[in-house]
Amino acid sequence: MERFFPYDSFRPLQRELAAAILDGFRSGRVVLANAPTGLGKTAAALAAALAYAEEVEAKVLYLVRTKNEVLQPLSELARLRARGVEVRYAFLRNKQDMCCYGELRGLPYAEFLAECRYLRGLGKCRYYPPKPFEPEAPMAPRSFVKAACGAGTCAYESAKALALWADVVVATYFYAFSPRAEQWMDLGRSILIVDEAHSLPDAVASINSVSVTEAEVRRAKADAERYGMREAAAYLHKAQRALRELRAGPLSVGDALSLFDEPGQIERAAVEVVRLKADEGSTPYSPLVAISEFLKTLREGGRYMVLAEQSEEGLRLRAVPYDVSRIVSGVLSSAKAAALMSGSLPVDLFLKAVPLQRPPRVFDVPLDKYIGRGNFLAVVDRSVTSKYSARGEEMYKAMARRIAAAVSRRPEARSRSSPATTCLKPSGSTSRSTYRSTWRPGTPS
Repeated sequence: MERFFPYDSFRPLQRELAAAILDGFRSGRVVLANAPTGLGKTAAALAAALAYAEEVEAKVLYLVRTKNEVLQPLSELARLRARGVEVRYAFLRNKQDMCCYGELRGLPYAEFLAECRYLRGLGKCRYYPPKPFEPEAPMAPRSFVKAACGAGTCAYESAKALALWADVVVATYFYAFSPRAEQWMDLGRSILIVDEAHSLPDAVASINSVSVTEAEVRRAKADAERYGMREAAAYLHKAQRALRELRAGPLSVGDALSLFDEPGQIERAAVEVVRLKADEGSTPYSPLVAISEFLKTLREGGRYMVLAEQSEEGLRLRAVPYDVSRIVSGVLSSAKAAALMSGSLPVDLFLKAVPLQRPPRVFDVPLDKYIGRGNFLAVVDRSVTSKYSARGEEMYKAMARRIAAAVSRRPEARSRSSPATTCLKPSGSTSRSTYRSTWRPGTPS
């Protein structure tokens, strides 16, 4: 295991974490690892997973919640290679982030996918079919996309090809927990490391949800009218009126479907409108497609519940999996081995939300075990938030000012703050100018 560790020495409790993960893998149990930020979970988990992968000839799939979180495991793997350990690794991000056509990256994602399918299907994408592309050494995501596009090949398809033979693939949850993901991996021969596992149930629910808004119904009706689909336009007009009168709250699948007369007519209209738009050179997408996908999902008989909720685009109907735990448990039980890691994982509550087939191997390090209880002060600040909808330059600056203010009141303390990754980067320049972060285990924080 030490051969796959990318540093000269282990931090306190880091070796124990790696050993616990390896023990769980060997005993056939899912590992639940809860340990504070700073212990070194990423490096420890990779060391254990690579050691076990060598024993059983399996692939490591390191799963993160967001695309920005791929950078940390990629950094640890690069460090391992720099130490002379030959490990092949690759990453996967969504198609739009890796598209060589810069002008397409600003489209709404559904419209981008439609344009991508259209360009590829008609042979109009100059980067597809992909050409052989094998960089001499692994690259960071941005450099990889630039190099692949410079070589005249689709960066996404090239990354997918490299992932097939890689020892480690770093990807988002989507690639393991969504039925819509391309089936490119064999779970039975994969060792899963799931980072930020406390967010897994909510993330899987979101990944597997489909929705349609009142505004999309209105735009879909306009498309149907423009292209002469009168019957579909009439059905959508009726649905639009029904949505205006609908109150927020849960709906049965039957009640949601009853809002849309003749779903088959709407689905046929979606196909025809997309074809006509492509023929005239417009972006081959229509909100009819989103409505069609929503109705198909409900009609396929999966275990979904429907929520009516207010949004910026009027009332939204959102179909979410009725039992997320079945999806998560199914993936974990299908894998060769699995470790779920977090810095804030309430183990008992997680096990109630996601029952496992066998008792897990638990490694739980409370914050006060890693840092002496007298060595830290927790400050709760209700004047700032990392809520996604509130993020922006002003909020980032406010965070930095509030962190600096908290630190300045304890001049004898050394500080470590851990906001969300996407908030930390933009606020860093402001906060670094105000105070210095030199925290180590055992020092006041």
